[in-house]
Amino acid sequence: MKTPFEYENVLSYHRKEKSISPKTINLTMTVVSNFYDYLYRSKKLDVNFYDFMHMESKYSKKYKSFMHHINKDYRTLKNILKVKEPKKKNRSVN
Repeated sequence: MKTPFEYENVLSYHRKEKSISPKTINLTMTVVSNFYDYLYRSKKLDVNFYDFMHMESKYSKKYKSFMHHINKDYRTLKNILKVKEPKKKNRSVN
């Protein structure tokens, strides 16, 4: 999805267009997944795609809190299709 028409061994004569940003990819994937979720909830679709797109992962932090034993078996759902977005620095107004 990031570069749909790019080939490995072929050099392009024309300028390459800017590739799609990770934020745009995540937004598009969210819209499509929510549409499939809507179809499933309205019973027009038999398969729940939410189960395929999310996997269960362990909740982890870099440090142990005071009562870490309470949440040690706590699991979260992680979206497999999400692309990691680069962090942006905050700009100050001068």
